[in-house]
Order: sequence, then structure tokens, then C-alpha cells
Amino acid sequence: MTSVSSGRRRGLNASTAIKSPVIAASTGNLTLSAAQTVDGIALVATNRVLCKNQTDASENGIYAVNSSTWVREPDWDGIGDVVEGTMIPVSRGTTNALTWWLVTNTGTITIGTTGTNTDVTFAQGLTDVAISATSTVTDESTDTTCFPVFMTAATGNNALKSGTNLTFNSNTGEFGATIVASTGKSTATTFEPTGDTSAGDNSALGYTVAEGAIVTGQGLTSDVTIKNDADAEVMSVPTGTTTAKFATGISVGAATPGTGGVAFPATAVAVTDANTLDDYEEGEFVPTLTLNGSGTVTMATNTTLSYTKIGRVVHINGVLGISGVSSPVGDLVLGNLPFTSRNATQAAGRTFCNVAFSNLSGALVNQAVLSITESGTTGSIKETDGAADTTLGPQCQAGTSIGFNFFYEAA
Repeated sequence: MTSVSSGRRRGLNASTAIKSPVIAASTGNLTLSAAQTVDGIALVATNRVLCKNQTDASENGIYAVNSSTWVREPDWDGIGDVVEGTMIPVSRGTTNALTWWLVTNTGTITIGTTGTNTDVTFAQGLTDVAISATSTVTDESTDTTCFPVFMTAATGNNALKSGTNLTFNSNTGEFGATIVASTGKSTATTFEPTGDTSAGDNSALGYTVAEGAIVTGQGLTSDVTIKNDADAEVMSVPTGTTTAKFATGISVGAATPGTGGVAFPATAVAVTDANTLDDYEEGEFVPTLTLNGSGTVTMATNTTLSYTKIGRVVHINGVLGISGVSSPVGDLVLGNLPFTSRNATQAAGRTFCNVAFSNLSGALVNQAVLSITESGTTGSIKETDGAADTTLGPQCQAGTSIGFNFFYEAA
């Protein structure tokens, strides 16, 4: 039995009405031995637990968890420890957290398995009280000016504060200008600041007709930081600079943002401004080598060329190998270029590009050039002295290599 003083009139312990809290309470019959999990709480030695659902109700009560057999707590082990209405608060648990349980037995209760009135029964009493986050204020439509209550820091006294700089309009839900530290208003869905911000503002929102919405601040590493809903930085302005720093990549239009760099959409949206970059793309493509006369050309294992497109300018680079030819007649034709070339209206004449050959069946007398077809994705390769062209197809053989490093304009 607990050692607290007994009541003089009824001979009851001082803790009979309300017991010290228990860590958890049972939701079913328990084996009263060893550490175990009760109502989602992993109990350890000496934890107090309320057993209220035992098959043998005489076993109900408050126990101390033990590595072997559990022992009744001192405030639940003798006459006078429990009466009708004794309350036990529960601290934790998936089901029983923050609940109170009341003893429902009447008459004198005997703790233990022998005697009369030994089966202790319980009923749930109080639970945690939820306070509504919404308060209803009577609409004072005819009284548009209300005065808020402020607490004086020095005295702790509350008092109504009146004056035009401390008014609250119950019709519009707006405070007067200086009750919020700005000349603006706050509504349920928006905040509308007015006026410019100033140098030295730690964190400020503003608005001017010329500048629109303004965000400013000052910090040790950044003056302004924009984050996403995962609290990760998206963009910042380093302290004291006018430079925007993006945490990862920048996307243009419908492009999918990457982990770095500037991402352009797969299909460029052309602009006419000479100072605006409207497209960038780089990669590899698989060209074709054919003859514009007759015969066939078989390419070797190196069958790809790389490309970089900046605006309209396309740069092609790489080497193609020929593993075999069959009855070659006419010019070599490079096909399947990654972008359609400009037409005669856009760029007068054809684009001539230098190419390099190795291991031809005969020596080049003049320069080898690639002539890009207008409004197309092909170009013919030939030898020229500027006045007359010579076909190069018949000079190609197994082991011939062609090096490309040229530019052309896309449509």
C-alpha cells in the first residue's frame, strides 16, 4: 500500500481519487510478465501500465513492468487504494493516449484474487479536448470600427486601444495602416503591400506602379532566397549583388528543367530579335553515305557524327569510314543531316564546306568541298578548282576515311 497519509474521516489514501499517470493502457488481455508492447508503446522495466481488459477481472489494475512477473504498483495493492470513481490518466498509446479511465465498482473493493468485490471494472471518462480553430465573430455591420485589445508588457494588463492607427474594420476584415508594419492590407487569400522597400530591410515586400511586386532582404550569404515546398533552394541573390544564382538548371518555355545549365524546348520557338538566343541543342546523329550516280557505299563501324546547334548555326564534326564500295559512279552524298538547311530566299547560294579525305584510290588535285542542298538535309561531296567539279565517288575504296568539320545554317 502507498505510504501517503490516510484521510482522517474515511481512512482513504490521498491518491485514491486520481492516480499518477500510466504510460499506457491495455486494449485486450495481457500476459502479466516480461517487457512487451502495449497499445503501440514498447514498455520497459518500471513503466506503469493500466491493465483494464483482463479475462480475469480480478487481475485488473496498475502494474509495474518487470522482466519477469509484473507486480502491482504500491498505489493499487491494498484496501483503500481504489474506490468507485478512482481516475487513472493515460499518457501514451495508439488508442488510449490522453484518456482517463474511471473505476465503476460500487462498495468496498478488494485488491487481489480472494475476497469479495475483487473484479475491478472500468469505463472511459475524459479524453483530450479538441478546441476548434475557427471562432465566430458577430457581424457588426453598422459598427465598422472596432478597437483591439493589447497587453502592456510592463504590467501585463489588457486594455482597449483606440485611435485611427489601431482600428479594425469588421466589414472588410482589415486592420488600419499602422497596426501591420506596412501600408497594406491582409485578406483571407492575398497580401497586398503598397510602397517601395528600403535599403537595410531585413525582409520586406513592396509594390510600386513602375516596379510591380518587390521582394528584398539582407542575409549573411544571400539577400533573397526562393525555396520550394521541400525547403530546398531554387534561386537566390548573393548578399550585396545584383546577380541571380539558380540552384540547378534554367528551363526556357516548355523545356523540362535539368540538373544544371539552360534547357531549351525540343522544338525551338523562333524569335526575330537579333540579340536573343532562341535555341541550343547538341548530340550525335547517324548520317548516310550514298552516290548520286550509281553503285553503293558501305560505311565502317564509325557511323556517327556529332552536332551542336546554337541559334540557327549548326556545327558538324567527326570522321566516317568506308569499308567497301561497289561500282561507284557520281558524287558522294552525305545525308540525314540533323536540321533542314535554309533556302535560297533566306540565304542566297549554297553552303560550301571543306572536308578531308584519306586513302583515296588516287590523289586529290584540287580542294574537296561539301555543297549543302537548299531546304534539305543532304550535301554532295566533290573535288573542285572553282570552275569545274570532279566526282569523288569512283576514287573511294575500302579503308577511305572522310573527316568533317563544317557549319551550315538551319531553316
